[in-house]
Formats: sequence, structure tokens, C-alpha cells
Amino acid sequence: MKNLLSSLYFLKQLTRAEVPHSQLRHFYLTVIRPVLEYASPVWHHLITKKQSDQIEAIQKRAIRIDIYPCAHDMTYTSAIFLADLPTMSDCRDQLARKLFKSTIQPTSSLHNLLPPPREHLSITRLRVPSKFPRIPISEPKNTNHSSHMLSRTIRLHNCF
Repeated sequence: MKNLLSSLYFLKQLTRAEVPHSQLRHFYLTVIRPVLEYASPVWHHLITKKQSDQIEAIQKRAIRIDIYPCAHDMTYTSAIFLADLPTMSDCRDQLARKLFKSTIQPTSSLHNLLPPPREHLSITRLRVPSKFPRIPISEPKNTNHSSHMLSRTIRLHNCF
């Protein structure tokens, strides 16, 4: 939430710097809106009306105050029409439908989504110490810290 508020504040600063509306809208769609939509297909049908209204209020604030100040006196429906954006609820619903239509088809099985099984040989050889060559070590003549650490590390590697 803190990140979202700082992004809204930055949007306000861009408005004060008289950045064109198209670029403000682009900033909103690429920085703020993805935070509001994050994992929405998962939680969209579980949120309450109050939570949905809170998410909608963030978009309302961004459109009315920051991107299109002229929409301050408009209704929210008129403001989103002006901004050419769907409501957050419609957007979440559309994302959920898109996800479930593209990934879970009635004809396809979930078995196809699993990774292929590993070969038995590769599983049994994971802990075999002879698979990795031993690194020859020689004791350093000068015992500065870095060379001492290197020889200790090699010695530990050879133990496994």
C-alpha cells in the first residue's frame, strides 16, 4: 500500500509539472493499475463490496484529481468514460475470465501442465561425490586471509 501511495503522489507531481494527459494515463496504466490488479483472478470473487469500493476509489482519485482535473465535478461513470478506462471491477472480472478460459479448458487435462518426470538415473546420481572432480589444493606460502579462505573452501568442497 505504501508503494501505491508513493506512486499516486508521483502521479500528482507529474500533474503539477504539466505532463500531458496521455502520458499521465500511461503512467497510471503501467505503474499504478498493475498493483491494483495483482493476482486479481485469484481474489476477485472473494472480496467484499467495501474492499471493491476501496480499490475503485483509488482509480477514481487517480482519474479525477491527477490525470483529468477537469473531471473533478463529473460523476465517476463520466470520468472513466473520459479516461477511456473500464471500472476496476470490470477489469478484474475480465482478467479472471481470460485466465480461466485460456488455462483451464474442459477438454484439456491438468496433467499436461505438469513438468515431465525426471530420469531415474539423474535422481540417483545427485549425491554421488565422484561425479564432481576434486580440486587439488596446495597450502599457501603466505597466509593472508583471502588465500586461507580459498583453501578452506576447497577443502570443504572436497568433503562432499
